[in-house]
Amino acid sequence: MAVQREVRESGTLVLPQNSDLVQTDLEGNPPLPAPCPFPVPVQSVRWRIRIRIANGGIRGERAGTEASGRSAAAVKVAQTSAPHLLRPRTTTTSMMAACETHRYVGVDVGTGSVRACVIDGNGTLLASAASPIRTWHPQPSFYHQSTRDIWQSTVQVVREVMERSHTSADEVMGIGFDATCSMAVLDAEKEAVAVRQGDPDDQNVVLWMDHRAVKMAHHIARTYPSILPSLGGTFDPEHPLPKLAWLHANLPPAHWARIKHAVELPEWMCWRATEGEERSGCSFFASSVCEREPGPVPEQEQALGSTNPTTTRYVHTPPLWHATNLKPLGPDTAYSLLGGQHPAVLPPGHPVPGGFSARAAKEMGLNAGTPVGMALVDAHAGWAGCVAVGVGAGGDDSTVTALRSRLERRMVSTCGTSACHYVATTRAVDVPGVWGPYEGRLGDQGWWVTEGGQGAVGAAIDHVIGTHSAYASVSSEAADRGLSVPNYLNTLLPTLASPSTPDDPSPSPSPSFHYLTRHLHVLPDFHGARSPHPHTHALGTVSGIPLHAPTSTHHLATLYLATLQALAYGIAEVVEAMEAGRGRDGGGGLEVEEIVMGGGLAGNDVWVQTVADVTGRPVIIPPNPTSTSLLGAALLGAHAHFVTESSSSDPGVNAKSTIGASNPPPIPLTTTILRLTATQAPDHVVHPTRDTALREFHERKRKVYADMREQALKWRKWMEEV
Repeated sequence: MAVQREVRESGTLVLPQNSDLVQTDLEGNPPLPAPCPFPVPVQSVRWRIRIRIANGGIRGERAGTEASGRSAAAVKVAQTSAPHLLRPRTTTTSMMAACETHRYVGVDVGTGSVRACVIDGNGTLLASAASPIRTWHPQPSFYHQSTRDIWQSTVQVVREVMERSHTSADEVMGIGFDATCSMAVLDAEKEAVAVRQGDPDDQNVVLWMDHRAVKMAHHIARTYPSILPSLGGTFDPEHPLPKLAWLHANLPPAHWARIKHAVELPEWMCWRATEGEERSGCSFFASSVCEREPGPVPEQEQALGSTNPTTTRYVHTPPLWHATNLKPLGPDTAYSLLGGQHPAVLPPGHPVPGGFSARAAKEMGLNAGTPVGMALVDAHAGWAGCVAVGVGAGGDDSTVTALRSRLERRMVSTCGTSACHYVATTRAVDVPGVWGPYEGRLGDQGWWVTEGGQGAVGAAIDHVIGTHSAYASVSSEAADRGLSVPNYLNTLLPTLASPSTPDDPSPSPSPSFHYLTRHLHVLPDFHGARSPHPHTHALGTVSGIPLHAPTSTHHLATLYLATLQALAYGIAEVVEAMEAGRGRDGGGGLEVEEIVMGGGLAGNDVWVQTVADVTGRPVIIPPNPTSTSLLGAALLGAHAHFVTESSSSDPGVNAKSTIGASNPPPIPLTTTILRLTATQAPDHVVHPTRDTALREFHERKRKVYADMREQALKWRKWMEEV
């Protein structure tokens, strides 16, 4: 009662320096609708206060700061030489309630830059920063990066974003990472090893778009075809395994012998941050683990060395080693490169044991032990960052369960340099030509993700624009207006539209500029083809080029438009393939009612409208469309915090459990996503056209698009036979 009276009279709670444990109830006040850490208004408080010595300082509280709210009086904690940790009486739900005093850091390693952000406990983006990273292109199909360069940029942007957001280390409750599905190689001391003979060791990352291992990928596909259905029907050379096999086949023996770890870049970010060696349930699926339903291992695989006769989950698949030239290494050496035959795998967002290391904390100005969420591949993080936008209030656990069903009917398209299209559901659906379904890849067991992809989208647009003779003049005009070249072309297209054009004297149904491409068609497979018609060696094709002035702005604009349309036709094919899939439960395919789009292209209005028109689905643009992966990374940090807090308050929960262990994560990642982002309103929604003539125009062009693909394959076969 004395403590209660002191708080009511002075608005301040001062704890004695030598306090060990004090418990009291502050009664007579209505409970907080969403319990938050201190300081909070006294009139809102009904707390059981637990006070204990916290050697590292006050975690999650803003000591000595006045609260905002219904009362100016606040509970304040006096910082002394032995600060104390105050925590409300908690349940899993209350610990996840939004609180603005919490901060979470996200780090996104893209193809060309590292970005960092800080979000608050409501999922609001407070600040972001970016720093470029270097890519080496020493010969055709080879692309290298450096983990040292990436980490230096990471340290820079984290420090910068902490300063911009006025966030202290004590306010950061968690940090998460995402990165491209590139592969880093390290020696026994986890130091960099070069991925090409004669290069400096700093160039130790094989970038995702590196295609040096095309022949090895084809060899694996021919000798182990049973893995192909879950990989879209082909073995992509961007997969880490053929790249690793290429290194073994082409590096000098002494050089190869130095390589002791092959790790995907998202995992490496967690390794460097925590000093651990855990693998991610997201990126690890792309690192030689073949996921299957639980059950007996096929006899032929038992004969090849499998040591787990009851289940193949998280067991390296021996035939994959026999399908590559890694077989001579022996299973022990081969397995050790990727974490052992039974690697330690954590779900995305799950706290990595130990948290932030002292070394990384010193570099970034954060606290050692800060929870680190296991990483996601960048495009998967884009799914996490925007899939729940606008679905409704986060609410309590029952509301969250109801909202999850809406997520299952959304396709998230992350459209940047390349494009990835994800649908996550509680049903396993097989879709020919599309990757998956993979269980748990996005963090939740019982959730399956199906992944479509386009190898070059933004890159294809840049290629078409940048190689045109009119690029220099158009680029100059765009710069004068303060616009990017694509956005400048977007403003130019309506001025070119007319019922008829010199290139096409037949009248159009309306003066819409979309009809400018009536006889100009593009097959944009400049970097091969992925879903749903995968072909590694596919090449781009343009049909219908008239005689024109080399620097014709009109021609560049229409060629650019034709490329946007063709890329949208590719997305429509992915949607149709997913809906035509077959559920393993005997049911039909996936339902795609809405598209949520993130990535750099989400800011291109002509592109977004074309996707909506062609697919017939509304396209939802989230509040920060170019930062969806970045926000997803921050959500991983928030999830790590929530799981850590839940584990510390419930001794029966094991925060260090791995996927598939007897103790599943106490809080699903989708719950964290919904609670922090479901109430965010979209920036805007683009609806499909109601113009039946324009819809018919696109349907006709899609027929041309499909026919061009078939003809290109036929021509390639003819020439390969010579």
